[in-house]
This record gives sequence, C-alpha cells and structure tokens, in this order.
Amino acid sequence: MEKSKPMMIIIIVLLVVLVGIIVGASFYIVSNLNKGSVNTEQTAPPTDASLGEPKNLTPDKIDTVNLSQPINTNLLPEKEGESRAVRISLSIGIDNTDSKNSKKFIELLQSREAVIRDTALSVLRNKTASELNAGDSKDILADEILVELQEVFQSELIVKVYISDIYIP
Repeated sequence: MEKSKPMMIIIIVLLVVLVGIIVGASFYIVSNLNKGSVNTEQTAPPTDASLGEPKNLTPDKIDTVNLSQPINTNLLPEKEGESRAVRISLSIGIDNTDSKNSKKFIELLQSREAVIRDTALSVLRNKTASELNAGDSKDILADEILVELQEVFQSELIVKVYISDIYIP
C-alpha cells in the first residue's frame, strides 16, 4: 500500500499536466483560426443596411458545409440521477456572394470540423431534453449554435445553421 501511494501521486500530477497541455493547445488553436488569407474579421451576420436585419439570402447564395458524422452528447439532467442524450446532424450555411472568400472559408471550415463539433457540443451540453423538445427549440438551438460559430470563427460568412436531424432517445 505504501509503495503505491507515491505512484498514485505521480500519475495524478502527470494527468494534471496533460490536461493543462490539452487546454493550452486548444486555446492556441482556437485563437489562431483566423490566420491566413480568409477575410473573417466581422462577427455579426450580414445585414441589409436599410433595415438592419439579416440578409435574406436565397438558397443559391448559400453554400453548405456538412459535418461528416452526427454529434452525440449527454444533456443536462432534469432530475437527480437522470441521464439523457441527443444525436444531431448539422450543416453550416456560408454566404457565397463573394465566391473567392467563401471558397477559402469553406476550406477552412472543412479543415476545422473538430472546432465546429466542439462549439455545437458546448451549446448542446447546456440543454435539457425538455428544452430540446419544445416547439421552436430547433430554430432556437440553430440560432445559438450560429452565434457561437460566428464568434469562434469571427466571421459573418457563416449565415445559417441547418439541423437536419435531432434525436433524443
């Protein structure tokens, strides 16, 4: 028993260091997403200057980036000991009116699928099953993920989040 105590301390210290490295690397990656030639400086969705409302882009003005796999995660429990999960399929709508920047941005998003998934997970994990089963929850959830993605990528080229499938067993 006495010999295993120092070993446990070493393992705990190594785990703490490993978690610190992972958190630091994640922060570094997210904070450096915008390096490169893609113009991603704006954070608000595109607006019509006369109305102050988001542009009503027709479907031919929006390209989509589809996530390769659905996202599966646990939800907040509504009762003590309850465990609920959700599976959701997402696509990201990109304003393609500036085709040069939008193509580069799409390539960026495709290479950063893990960041998109992590952003969606952070929103989903703060929801309960009841919140996701409410009447307008799909639109509200899509809007919340949209705002988070615009903030993470610091871009107004992300104009829509499409939820094509949501399943709560």
